[in-house]
Amino acid sequence: MKSKSAYLLIAFYLLATTELNQLLKLPILVGHFLEHRAETEKLTIYQFLYIHYAQGDVKYADYEEDMKLPFKESSNFLAQTNLITPPQIFRVALSKNLSKVFQKKFFYTNDSLITSNFLSNIWQPPKSAC
Repeated sequence: MKSKSAYLLIAFYLLATTELNQLLKLPILVGHFLEHRAETEKLTIYQFLYIHYAQGDVKYADYEEDMKLPFKESSNFLAQTNLITPPQIFRVALSKNLSKVFQKKFFYTNDSLITSNFLSNIWQPPKSAC
């Protein structure tokens, strides 16, 4: 029972917040295809979809019916979900006076880590193994 209600809630959510509600117009698409099929018997579903979706908004005699087909017009709604979280405020209390720590300057140099020392070793001529 829980899975059925979960599927139902997901379906309601998707129909309300996406263009998935256009799929509810599929019976109109089938009916319109059958009307065109009655006029032209050799019309395939591919040709029908090409005429109505790939050629743009060409105004034929049945333009009003064409615009009722699925995905021809947008539902003109904006689905917006806002998640408002309260700001997290935290305070840090320091027990020691850190101003003396930051006044000291720490310098650590290690000449073996300087890249120019490594590069100078690369450009040495080959040594013979005598």
